[in-house]
Amino acid sequence: MKLFSSINLRSTGESPDERSQLFSELLSSKPHIQSYIRTLILSYRPARSKSVEHILSSLPKLRSISLHPTINYPYGWHSSFSVYLRDSFHAVFATTTLRRIELRSHSFDGPQELQRILSNSLSLTELVLDEICFEHVALRSTEKHPGSPRTVLQSLGVFRMLPDVVDAVLDAFIAIDIKHLRSISCDRYQNSLLQANTYSIQEHTLIVANNPDVFHKDALYAVLPPSTSLHTLHVRMRAYKTPVINRLGNLASLRALKKLTITATKRNLMGGRPEWPAVDSRLAEVGSGLESVHLILTDYRDGDEVRYRQLMPGLDAKGILSVSLAPPGSGFGANPASHEL
Repeated sequence: MKLFSSINLRSTGESPDERSQLFSELLSSKPHIQSYIRTLILSYRPARSKSVEHILSSLPKLRSISLHPTINYPYGWHSSFSVYLRDSFHAVFATTTLRRIELRSHSFDGPQELQRILSNSLSLTELVLDEICFEHVALRSTEKHPGSPRTVLQSLGVFRMLPDVVDAVLDAFIAIDIKHLRSISCDRYQNSLLQANTYSIQEHTLIVANNPDVFHKDALYAVLPPSTSLHTLHVRMRAYKTPVINRLGNLASLRALKKLTITATKRNLMGGRPEWPAVDSRLAEVGSGLESVHLILTDYRDGDEVRYRQLMPGLDAKGILSVSLAPPGSGFGANPASHEL
């Protein structure tokens, strides 16, 4: 039943309670579909909800959950983790099949509270934190956890979070290991996080924001030594003033780098000027281990692919350049595919 493998209960204007109640009623009338659900995207109000409790208790084979609280914006941009639904969330987080958790726009007392909430997710391999904040960011970890970590993450995504908040998570997490990550995704250059995973990281996805205070010319990847194991780099441009070539820095120092993918508009790459020779020469300097450079352009026209190859003769001559043309705005989504109810 692929129709029910991925369920999206995210609110699109109507009350999230209505969508949850409808789906809860469906689960009650058709209980056999419970075992087919692998992915759940859920909007909820941080209040008592019988329908949400029922849904969360009816997902024995769940592999991925994404939580989006409905926020009363005049009173703040984040929602405290629901006291009323805490037990239900704890129970679903402990599901042995669960591999991925995404938390968006939640507020916690400190990083220790976040760790406690996730501490029973023993099968968790991927965590996404989007716009998470702490009431007490400066808290240092005082908890002692004997033996090995209970959970070892392979992938971590952090979005719309200041470096000091991410550093607090890095410092506090003991029961959950985030210092042997294989994959990191972020929309800021999280220096400490990359440095802590220097020899385990294999793949990095970087969404470049239009903020000069976050990205500096030739600053990216300077923290990683040449011996880092990073071999795949995805750069997704959301900036509109500074060309990407001035933000990546010296990629040639990353000896293990084999695959580079850049998703951008033409203006992102050129900065509004014909700087393709600079793009070509800079990328051509990347170490001899580089096997592919994939350029995904989101503001395409027919015939652009051939023209851009001609503008980048150095990479094209090496036989490692490929150019794809994509619809505007594509390639930036972070959420899993979902089925609209």
